[in-house]
Amino acid sequence: MQKSEFERLVRTANRSLWLTAYGLLGDRHLADDAVQEAAMIAWAKREQFEPGSSFVAWTAQIVRHVASNMRRRRHRQAHDAADLSDSVPARPTPPDPRLHRPREVPNADEAGFDDAVLAALATLEPVARACLLLRTVREHTYDEIARLLDIPANTAMSHVHRARQRMRRQLTDHQDSPAPPSRPQTA
Repeated sequence: MQKSEFERLVRTANRSLWLTAYGLLGDRHLADDAVQEAAMIAWAKREQFEPGSSFVAWTAQIVRHVASNMRRRRHRQAHDAADLSDSVPARPTPPDPRLHRPREVPNADEAGFDDAVLAALATLEPVARACLLLRTVREHTYDEIARLLDIPANTAMSHVHRARQRMRRQLTDHQDSPAPPSRPQTA
């Protein structure tokens, strides 16, 4: 495979690969790193790619392995850090601007809802989150999701269905909660 062909295939697959990594890792910076590392591994193993098969599925398998290794490494580091000191609180990942469309000037209600969506996404299991993002953001079919995540299509469908239900409940709860008091205007 020529370098230019490989680069074109990676560019075409990039968004699906990133959503797979983000879904499995729940962290945008780690997802960036996972996709970049997977692309380097895929380039090194490009002779193993079978022409006529799905490049995105082949590369997604590499992304899954890289993400799995990163999760294990992160878990081990967190466990080691907890042994050293359990007084340092974990900081959540800031909201990811790539998961929603940019707005020129978001109002406070929209920004709060975006934060609620990202917080609800963070509560999903990694595979369920990846399935939901691939279906909702990239509009992949269940068969495509199954190939990307190496799970049965019915399992992908179940993950999406349950993830949507959970998100709907959490966002309904967010919507039903009283709005924070507004601040007085100062001159």
